[in-house]
Amino acid sequence: MLELIDYDNIRRLAQDGWSIRRIAKYLKHSRESVRKALEWDGSKPRYRLSKPRQRTKATPEIVEAVQLVLKTDLEAPRKQRHTALQIHDKLAAKFPGHEPGESTVRKLVKELKAGMRRLPDVTLPLYFAPGEESQVDWGESTIVLKGVEQVANILIITLCFSRRTFAMAFPSQKQEAFLEAHVRAFEHFGGRTGRLAYDNLTTAVKNILQGGAREENDTFKSFRGYYGFESRFCTPGKEGAHEKGRVERRVALIRSDLFVPVPHVDSWDELNARLLAKCKSRDELRHPEFRDQTILEVFQREREALHPLPARRFACCRCELVRVDGQAQVHFEKAVYSLPVEYGRRQVDLLAYLDRVEIWYDLKLIGTWPRSYNGGEHYDYKHYLPLLKKAPCGCLNGKPYLTMPAALQKYRVTLLSQMERRAAGKALAKVLLLILDHSETSVLEAVELSLLYGTVDPDAVKNFMLQLLSQSRPMPLPVDLSERPALQSFKVPPASLDPYDQLIGACS
Repeated sequence: MLELIDYDNIRRLAQDGWSIRRIAKYLKHSRESVRKALEWDGSKPRYRLSKPRQRTKATPEIVEAVQLVLKTDLEAPRKQRHTALQIHDKLAAKFPGHEPGESTVRKLVKELKAGMRRLPDVTLPLYFAPGEESQVDWGESTIVLKGVEQVANILIITLCFSRRTFAMAFPSQKQEAFLEAHVRAFEHFGGRTGRLAYDNLTTAVKNILQGGAREENDTFKSFRGYYGFESRFCTPGKEGAHEKGRVERRVALIRSDLFVPVPHVDSWDELNARLLAKCKSRDELRHPEFRDQTILEVFQREREALHPLPARRFACCRCELVRVDGQAQVHFEKAVYSLPVEYGRRQVDLLAYLDRVEIWYDLKLIGTWPRSYNGGEHYDYKHYLPLLKKAPCGCLNGKPYLTMPAALQKYRVTLLSQMERRAAGKALAKVLLLILDHSETSVLEAVELSLLYGTVDPDAVKNFMLQLLSQSRPMPLPVDLSERPALQSFKVPPASLDPYDQLIGACS
């Protein structure tokens, strides 16, 4: 085959007036090769067959066997699929004496793979009108919270037109967290879009019905109806993995911007403050489509198309009917929360918000606790004070009394060091029962005073408390007698102490 240098030499000699015969004789090429060089179009020289070569045809049984191997390989990891040589060896074992040659198998595998090959990963460019749709997705990243490594679940909501984004992190992906992030995002944007796009997450979708319809979760259905937006759910499985491209890109960007390296924070509020600051900083970036404007400038156009929000926020909580046990406790998830003993063995309504747990009985709030995602037992010793009237020594070993303030803990230790155990329990119970009729603050101050004066007598504590309360009472205001001038001249004579002096003298 002629090389590029040969093409150059032939064409140069032809320009000098040499004939084809003379060039062929001089360069020792055939006259046909010289003619091809003179007709050259500048492409890279290569062999061209005048007619296809005759190939060895594989039998239908061979083709079927190869197809079966290739279809099985589609379910295997990419790096653990059969090579053409391995397929040839399998055919040799299956069809001894009738197996095709290795080159025939290679060509057959190449042809069959070409027929099975999917379309290239090409995406369709999309357009969303202002206020038309926003996309929602969860992401996960590792954080160190108060020195403990754990997973942060980040819900990200992106407006499809302006690309403005809101993100919020939670210790779990529970429904109350899912809904709370929506409400915060709506308030951050100043409105909501007409449609929101989701994966088929269980906090929104209860069942996928035949034909692609969705049976939505009751709470999510109420939430969607309250705010009045339409929901769109992606195709289940890998086929729908890229139907929310706007938000999926933001998940990766936020993870790389804020969570590399692993952030150390003291609270979820601190982490969410960082997330919000990062979202606001991205508002100043150039819009990917409107390159002459920032994301925030494009959002100003979309703001007018957002739907207004209701006057009141949706209550983003999980409601459950639970029963208070015989120890005045309710069990929720992995945690235990105490309640006043008068509600023991009753059914109550438990409302689990993102940051707190509220317990209601007959439309009355009877207990509020910070929500615990790590389980544990949570007691308020004041809930169990009425029990001390019948069992005063319960304050010594009762688990709820481990949560007493430091002053009462010190008072209990001092009592036990100076009194017999039963007497110490009664004395401590007598002091604790004061909290039922007086403020906890005044009782704690009285306990600290008694310890300062070196006494543990519960009557002394009560006396100190009454003195503190009397000193804290406001002085009475003077009576206005301007409308009663007769009373202004009235004087009360001072009391005579002579009878007392006589009495004292008589006693002496």
